[in-house]
Amino acid sequence: MPNRWAISSGNWSNSAIWNGGLGLPTASDDIWANGFNVLIDQDITARTLRNHPVTTPAISAGGSFINTGSRTITCTLPLAGSGGIYGGFINYQSTAAVLIVTGSDTVNIVSDIMGGLLPAPYGYAVVINNTGTVNITGSIAGYVFEGLSIGGPAGGTVNISGSIRGNYSRSGGGANSVGVQVSTNKTINIIGNVIGEPLVSGIGLSFSAAATSATSIIGNVYSRSGNAAIQSAGTVTLNITGSVYCESGATVAAVAMAGFVSNLRISGSVIAGPSVSAISQTVPGNSIIQGPIYAGFSTPAVQFSSATHFLTATGPFYNVNNRNAIYAVNLQLLSGSTTSWTFNTETNLEQRTLYTADFPGNFPSASNVRQGVAFGNTGQFTGTVAIPVASNVLKDVPVSNTTGSASFTTQNVWSVATSSLSATGSIGERLRSASTVATDANLITSKGTL
Repeated sequence: MPNRWAISSGNWSNSAIWNGGLGLPTASDDIWANGFNVLIDQDITARTLRNHPVTTPAISAGGSFINTGSRTITCTLPLAGSGGIYGGFINYQSTAAVLIVTGSDTVNIVSDIMGGLLPAPYGYAVVINNTGTVNITGSIAGYVFEGLSIGGPAGGTVNISGSIRGNYSRSGGGANSVGVQVSTNKTINIIGNVIGEPLVSGIGLSFSAAATSATSIIGNVYSRSGNAAIQSAGTVTLNITGSVYCESGATVAAVAMAGFVSNLRISGSVIAGPSVSAISQTVPGNSIIQGPIYAGFSTPAVQFSSATHFLTATGPFYNVNNRNAIYAVNLQLLSGSTTSWTFNTETNLEQRTLYTADFPGNFPSASNVRQGVAFGNTGQFTGTVAIPVASNVLKDVPVSNTTGSASFTTQNVWSVATSSLSATGSIGERLRSASTVATDANLITSKGTL
């Protein structure tokens, strides 16, 4: 039941523009634009901001809340989960956006955002035409139309802390169920997952042909059915710190790059679905994937079909059911990477793994390998363990792969003594100085006493 709505256009801080003579709206109110334009001229908190029509009381569709200064705008009603139709900014049966952010200041939006609902016509929930910095804390979802539109003049930064997805409720229809639509040149930073949902155009993040954005995503990017998590028709550089993959029901790549030049930087796993690649790239550019890449049962994980796009990867790479992990016209290994690529044999019952020459492998340490023996896939290591030959080890004592053959007899002892007569401290040297019957007799004869 509506409880507060504008009765004329004007500043939010002007109590005269609000119904009922009740003063300014409060944090517990659902607030309607009622076909008017309300200029936000102070920090505000509400339960929701809306611009859809209501029969009782009579509230008109349309109108917008417009922000031009440095503000914090908070809506406390969250998205209600699967099947829910709620969010901080609610729009249906209105082509106007609920919130329009303009100017060049810093604006903080603390709220979940949901796009236009059924029935038609469809509208955005939030439009950002700001050239400053906009910080959004909350999840963003399309429903029948875009949840968030990033457009207007080039320049500025949008920071989003929360998940982004296409259709949130998994019901309804429409042609443009997009979480975030980008149609200009802005820097975008996202901390959260980007998800392609079911239904028509249930796309998480979409770049139009006019977009020239540099976008950073810290989170996973994945598709769940017939819609991409990210699609581009513009000139885009994507930096993704996280995994890119398709769930079992996906029929469209999680990341679909077309249009103009597009560059990808991915730090994480790339995993195809059973019947669809995780990444599809048809345009020029330079991309780097630093993480394992897994083919699907019937498709590569990565398909780069442009003859002027260069893909550099680190692997490891895993083929599945004879499908290559990567299909690319230009494929390079990242300098300094040590990797492997696993293939099926012709019987599909075995696998073989190819390694780069510097792959460390599961080799023993040099201290566990016989001295002087080269080992490793390229002979890059040399053993250091000194093992005596069998003839230097006591007979029948195990040594290396045999037993010792050296015998120990009185002759051995005598040989040592007699061969070392001049060595200081040796048995032979000591015997030279020992007295005998003969030497004692000589002393008695010559001295008369010992």
